[in-house]
Amino acid sequence: MTFLKMPLFAWALYATSWIQLLATPIIGITLLMIVAERVLG
Repeated sequence: MTFLKMPLFAWALYATSWIQLLATPIIGITLLMIVAERVLG
């Protein structure tokens, strides 16, 4: 099976994994900045 003939479910898993990989550092940095703002004033 080629990459472009994969079923929609496989594409959804692939897209979800990329979104998680890209969003996790952004969310982590944002939470770190919020904590730093509250602690340091």
